[in-house]
Amino acid sequence: MDDQKLALPCAIGSALWRGNPAALSVLSMQRWLWVTQPQFWEQLHGGGLDDGVEVNWTCDRTSRRGDVALLYRAEVAKDIAHLFRVDDDELWEDVHPVDSKRRAWYCNATLVYTLHHPLPLPVLRAEPRLQSWPALDLNMHALAFEIDPPTWRVLLELAHPRDRIELRKHSRA
Repeated sequence: MDDQKLALPCAIGSALWRGNPAALSVLSMQRWLWVTQPQFWEQLHGGGLDDGVEVNWTCDRTSRRGDVALLYRAEVAKDIAHLFRVDDDELWEDVHPVDSKRRAWYCNATLVYTLHHPLPLPVLRAEPRLQSWPALDLNMHALAFEIDPPTWRVLLELAHPRDRIELRKHSRA
């Protein structure tokens, strides 16, 4: 374990000591931003998804079961609109969805929440605390970006209160 995971809050540390596997998943869960083009998100019920829909999606090769990912809808929508949970550790490499000469990693995921008030790109860009976030720095030009805890907190603050409650609930934040 790395040093960050060794610094356990008392409640989580004692739960782990009693063998509570749910407490361990909170410590090891990562948060991601997955970026997708309209030709992919538009296929999913016109860009709007029903909670519980299971998908195969491009992800980071270090994604693991229990991780959560916000979905950034590129080009037309230019917003963060959905939250997925990675279903298992069975990742596979295959042809990149846009460039057949490249490879990409895929995972099984389930939509757990659709934001009622998506976070638009101009709001993200206007937030000074996000200026050094690689996703914005690289203009969302990748399939997946890790969301570190300080960035996650900022995204929660920017979310509509109704969405914030659900994002916290589904991401154990």
